[in-house]
Amino acid sequence: MPRKKKKNTINEEDIKKLKEYAEEKTQEIKISHNINEFYNLLESDKNHTPFKILSIILLFIVGAFFVYKLVISDSKFIFTSNITKIYEKLANNLVKVGNSEIFNSKYNLNGVIEFNSNDKSLQEYNNYLYNINFDIDKDTNKYSFNTTIEKDNYTTLDATYLISNDKNYLKLNNIYNTITLDNSIVNLDSRLQYLLKDYDLQKLNNAIKSIKNIINKNIDKQYLNKDKNTITLSLSKEEYSSLLSKTIDEIKDNNSIINNLASTFKISNEQITKYLDKILQNNLDNNFNNLKFIINTNGLFYKTTSYQLLFDDKEVLYLDVDNLTFKINYNDINIDFYKEDKYKANINNNIYLTFNELNYDVIDVDYKLDNNIFGNIHFNKYNKKDNKSGKLIYSIVSKDIKTSFNFDYRFEQYNPVVINNPVDYKSISNEDYSTIIKKINEQVIIKPIAKDLINTIEKINK
Repeated sequence: MPRKKKKNTINEEDIKKLKEYAEEKTQEIKISHNINEFYNLLESDKNHTPFKILSIILLFIVGAFFVYKLVISDSKFIFTSNITKIYEKLANNLVKVGNSEIFNSKYNLNGVIEFNSNDKSLQEYNNYLYNINFDIDKDTNKYSFNTTIEKDNYTTLDATYLISNDKNYLKLNNIYNTITLDNSIVNLDSRLQYLLKDYDLQKLNNAIKSIKNIINKNIDKQYLNKDKNTITLSLSKEEYSSLLSKTIDEIKDNNSIINNLASTFKISNEQITKYLDKILQNNLDNNFNNLKFIINTNGLFYKTTSYQLLFDDKEVLYLDVDNLTFKINYNDINIDFYKEDKYKANINNNIYLTFNELNYDVIDVDYKLDNNIFGNIHFNKYNKKDNKSGKLIYSIVSKDIKTSFNFDYRFEQYNPVVINNPVDYKSISNEDYSTIIKKINEQVIIKPIAKDLINTIEKINK
């Protein structure tokens, strides 16, 4: 007997699943179709210039947004960028200073000083021309200073002091031959060498740049706080000491920095290291509990407007970048450099300055001391294209006493002084010493200068 076929039945649950499956597949087909159409649209339009420009603009906007969010507006980026800007400003000034003639290894500086005063104690110096002549050779440590004092075509003094090959010489024209001196008698050598060292500003610049990089690297973002357009570095005394110690240790471990600093100041590496250790030691005397360095900025790209340094929330330094003004209030130092109609300065409430002109070519400043002494200091270069000549004028007024000092100067080619047949001071007889003193009294009309010169001769003869 044949079997009966089972009747296939589909319940409602199965029908629901079939419908969902069908809808899913239909949606996939639609999406695929739409995507293909989109790609076809891109393919057909991608060679059109407007599309390319729009794509580039969109990419630039998206990229700029992420750069701004992740870099430009980052607190550490803003802070380290400002440290770099401060360094670059310093580096530019070092270049300008380094271009000065006085930083050449060899040069001649000469000029004429005119002096006038109604002070009775100074009137003997009036109406003379004081001609001075410096010849400097830093490479061989040879320095000479010559002065001639003239009045009405009469030379009252022509004297030269010379340092050469670790020996000192005094030459008195028309009075006596050149005298070889002992350094202990007229000890100018060390002081001159200190003032006239051949400082290598390029190596100094390299050292400062490396130190700047170390500082920027060691500034931890955890110490920085950004509130709108204000970035604050806040350190406790312990955190500051730790940062300073870490920075100095890295400087000491950097042979290039130590070598550049030693070469710049013509001292040993050990002396540089000792100086760095002294900075650390002095840091122990700091009497603040908290340090804040604040950078105030403005605008979308955080243009710096001012800097502030605070110890325990007391401002010790304020620098206005836009107006080029600053305040310092630290220990016994109080300086306020501000701008009204002109730039002015108040130093410790007893020195008041008004800058009539202030730039790289001209400085003209009126000063007032203790409210009863005042005057003017004026400096200008004759040629703005170089630093080879200029004028310095200084005046001082106190009650009814007026004194002025004018110095016209020129930098010229090094012209070494030649020493012929010097006489050792020990071999000069007492009779010759008496003759020297007699001639000084006869020729040197300005008695205070004659007295100082005689005192030097008597010191030599002891």
